[in-house]
Order: sequence, then C-alpha cells, then structure tokens
Amino acid sequence: MPVLVDADIICYRTSFKAQSDDFSLEELHEEIDDMIDNINVSNAFGGDLSELRFFLTGKKNFRYDIATIAPYKGHRSKDKPPMLPDAREYLVSEYDAKVSDGQEADDDIAIAAAACEYKCTVASIDKDFLQLPCRHYNWNKDSHTNVTPDEGMKFFYTQLLTGDTADNIKGVKGIGPKKADKILDRLVSEVDLYKAVEEHYETLDELIENARLLWLRRFEGQMWEPPE
Repeated sequence: MPVLVDADIICYRTSFKAQSDDFSLEELHEEIDDMIDNINVSNAFGGDLSELRFFLTGKKNFRYDIATIAPYKGHRSKDKPPMLPDAREYLVSEYDAKVSDGQEADDDIAIAAAACEYKCTVASIDKDFLQLPCRHYNWNKDSHTNVTPDEGMKFFYTQLLTGDTADNIKGVKGIGPKKADKILDRLVSEVDLYKAVEEHYETLDELIENARLLWLRRFEGQMWEPPE
C-alpha cells in the first residue's frame, strides 16, 4: 500500500532546526534522513522505503489567484529558513519528491490518493488531509486514523463553517467547532450538508470561494462545485 508523504513538513521542520543550530549541509541531510526513518515504515506500514512517495509544493498555487475575501495564507511570515532550498533539493534528488505545478503538494497527494481509490496511507501532521477517506498517519503523535467517506465529507463541510486560521480562510463569523458539530449533526448526504452550510453564509460566492480554497483536488484542474 503506497504511503503518500507530506514532504513540505519535513523540509520546514529540518531547515528551521538547521537555522537555529547552525547545521552544515551534511547535518541537514542527516536530519532529513532521520526524520524519514522515524516515520518507521517497516513497523508503521508493513512496507519499506520503496512504498513512500514524497510531495513538495511548487512556486505557483491557484488559490492565491481566487482568494478575494482575505489573502490566502496572507498572515504568514515571508521569511524562510536559509537552508529550505537545500532541504527541498535533497528531497528531490535523494527521495524523488514530486514538486507540484500550479497547486499545492496537498492537492497532488489527494489526486494520488483518489487514483489508487484511497487504498493508501497519507503521512502528515496537517489536519486538512482528514477530508480524504483513507488511512492517515501523524508521525508527531505516532497515531493512525482511518477516515470513512462520510467522515471525510463532514470534515470538509465543518471547515467551511469554521474556516481555517492556518491558511487565513475565513469561515462563518461566530461558528466554532462545537456549533458546527451541532449544525451538521446527523446529516450524512453531501446535499444535506451543503444546504445546512449554505444557510449560514451571506452569499453563495463567498461559500464557493472558501470551498475551492479548502477542497483538495481529486483530479488535475478540478474546481469545487456545489453538489446537485
């Protein structure tokens, strides 16, 4: 079973550490190798390194172009760790990491997951992947989660209500996780979930924009559309 690895996290974590501890290039590479070893494929997945596929985000991302309510990830610092390019280059050269084009690594991972009918594991510490109905591994917590299609869909519509502060996506004012759970409680079909969310948005355009920012693509060029 393929293991789809969020390599962006690996790059940022290791290059930030290299920045604080004044690592050499060799030490940075060792840190990356150690982090990948700590994912512990043989024990966690019953496979080996050949099962891992690594994904990195490229320079372009369609979300920056469609975000009008608030700048996408606009609150994040533009300062990057000096050795971040070195970490990315090492992931590409030594681990054959795929670099996305026009979208995020998250989208490439979701597309790969859909292509194998979600018979895979997504390895990341990013909660956004929980909209994908597959197995998930959080290496920070050393925890495994199996997400069903219904759970993945409800997670997405919950985010539409609450927003995502990490990416500067505004949800519905005054709605947090508990209130969102109450709104979506016992709803299963996507149409019902959508209608419940739509009632709390001021405009359809705002809802669609947020959905397109939050939705992880399942095929190339996909733009989220309301369910019929």
